[in-house]
Amino acid sequence: MSHIRQATMRETVFIKKYKDKWKDLDEYLQHGGTLDPDYLSSLYVQLTDDLSYAKTHFPDSKLTIYLNQLSSKLHIEIYKNKKERSNRFITFWVEELPITLYKHRKVVLISFLTLVLSFCIGWISSANDDGFVRLILGDTYVDTTQRLIDEGNPLGIYGETDEIPMFFMITGNNIFVCLVFFILGIFVGIGSIYKIVQTGIMLGAFIFMFYARDLTGEALMAIWMHGVLEITICVYSGAAGIVLGTGFLFTGTYTRGESLLRSAKDGLKIIFGVVPFLVLAGFIESVVTRHSTNTLLSLSTILISMGFVISYFIIYPFIIGARTKKMNMEGFQYGYQYPEYKIKLVVGTLWLAGGIIASVLTFATSKGIWVLFYGAVVTGIIKIIRGLKEMQNNKRKLKNEGSAAV
Repeated sequence: MSHIRQATMRETVFIKKYKDKWKDLDEYLQHGGTLDPDYLSSLYVQLTDDLSYAKTHFPDSKLTIYLNQLSSKLHIEIYKNKKERSNRFITFWVEELPITLYKHRKVVLISFLTLVLSFCIGWISSANDDGFVRLILGDTYVDTTQRLIDEGNPLGIYGETDEIPMFFMITGNNIFVCLVFFILGIFVGIGSIYKIVQTGIMLGAFIFMFYARDLTGEALMAIWMHGVLEITICVYSGAAGIVLGTGFLFTGTYTRGESLLRSAKDGLKIIFGVVPFLVLAGFIESVVTRHSTNTLLSLSTILISMGFVISYFIIYPFIIGARTKKMNMEGFQYGYQYPEYKIKLVVGTLWLAGGIIASVLTFATSKGIWVLFYGAVVTGIIKIIRGLKEMQNNKRKLKNEGSAAV
């Protein structure tokens, strides 16, 4: 009798713990909707785990029958979703990216606050040290700007190059910088934080250079035409790198490699999501900013850019996130399993790319610090080789299983 009561109590606790998740999932399956196939797969893994537990401990319970039916419905939904992957491009922008931004909203806030603090450091340092601006921006840039100020065209640097060459140069550089923000996150996020701090200090020194010459208004009108998008993208690129690094540090219930792969996937979603806006920012800087003396054009561009950033990158993710949170399934989004060779290949590529970029960026220091990053390069190569070997073994295994089935 006590044994039966104990078993019943275990079932009661089990139901109480997960009933909201099952209920919300059941309602979703009944009323329909659109979710990322990977998300659905993760829910299926969680549900089959619950079903397995119920079959083991409560084989004759109505709960087991209910979970079995729910698993069947979800399996059908996943299969249906696979046939609708032609809409993946649309759902990425409408749901996947906003959900990812909402999930990592605290990291985005940390990235933003770090940039603001760094901006203040750059401004205060420039105000208290006449040589700080030159140290940060370089003598050539400061001298060129001073020459243009003396000529009565302080922001003429934006019009010194033809539009098309300038567009490709700026856009290519911006994309490269954002990738650096992300990949340096492999160093437990420290590399990305360093890039955010560096950007903030440069921005603070740059704005102060015009403030010291009573040109703040003109500078802000021109800079923020493209700066609204560029600075926003820097914040989110830095956040993507921090997400990558925290995945390596905080593994939860996963192996370190799998945790890193999951965080890398989220970080890549963010980076891929900002690339189109980098192109738009490059277009504005190369084509529109040179006409910053047109007050109406400047204000319109700035206000439209700010409106878009606030609505899509801040408000909309909270709307989508709140809707998703109603299903009480946050945290179950990435429950599916990755093949081990994919983990090794992705992790190895990140280590290799991060090591190479860090080596290149520090090579000019002449202090030999770039040699320290060779360990990351070697680690990356080893993991990639192991991943390739396991991939070949996996292909052979699948081929043999297919032959045996025939």
